[in-house]
Amino acid sequence: MRSEGPRGLYRGSLLTLLRDSPTMGLYFLLYEACECELPRLAGTGEATTTFWAGGICGTITWALAYPFDTLKTRAQTMPAAAPDAERTVGGIWRQIVAEAGGVQRGVVLVYRGLATCLLRAFPVNAVTFLAYKRSMAYTRAPASSERAA
Repeated sequence: MRSEGPRGLYRGSLLTLLRDSPTMGLYFLLYEACECELPRLAGTGEATTTFWAGGICGTITWALAYPFDTLKTRAQTMPAAAPDAERTVGGIWRQIVAEAGGVQRGVVLVYRGLATCLLRAFPVNAVTFLAYKRSMAYTRAPASSERAA
């Protein structure tokens, strides 16, 4: 706030939107597809299905979102004095290409750290869905037939 004012709080917001908008739809689509198909294909039970579905959807989604996350992080960590032209998606990409020494190496650079991200993505998303479903099962109100008994 001191150096940039309210504008600094929103740095990287457009890139976050570009990263999250398409991938969140895909995230839940993949989760539901896995929830439906894993029991049929692998004969898994409910908890195992939820675990694997969460891990798979999280891993695939992060693999697709990762370049946008790299661009977002670079936008958020730019010096306050950086010119507006360098703060755009194109400006950030040009910086990456220049730093890497070419477009092909720039693509490699935006994926740097992906393996670590994916190693984290599987268990985090698997456990998240499992915990969510278990929590919902514990907090669900009893059915009307159970209340009458």
